[in-house]
Amino acid sequence: MRRYAIAAGLLPLAVAGVVDLLFGVEVTILARMRSPAERAEWRSAGWDSRDGVAELYGIVEPPPGLRAVVFDSDRLVRPPEDEALVLLPVDRLAGENVLLARAWWFRAALVGAVLACVVALAAWPRRRRASS
Repeated sequence: MRRYAIAAGLLPLAVAGVVDLLFGVEVTILARMRSPAERAEWRSAGWDSRDGVAELYGIVEPPPGLRAVVFDSDRLVRPPEDEALVLLPVDRLAGENVLLARAWWFRAALVGAVLACVVALAAWPRRRRASS
């Protein structure tokens, strides 16, 4: 029965790993996305590429370079100025939130621990009857 409890505890972690592998992306979160007209105005006002491409596209939420789980890849912005940079605009005022990979893993570990305890407790009375 101990094997079942361990398997039940590891199952959410395996699912979290697959989801993180398929949908996890290193992103820079933008609190507010600038419109194309605002970006053109910034460029004409003397924006320099050394200032940072993310700042051209919006207001950056610190820290940059977080790993997020993004199920809708259309939300991601890949600026032509820096192909390696991936931006994720998030409208906090509209109630949008970002699912960070570390939160995803924490929830999976928590669910795994609860499942393992439930399976172990469910098997415990059977084990006591078998030993008597």
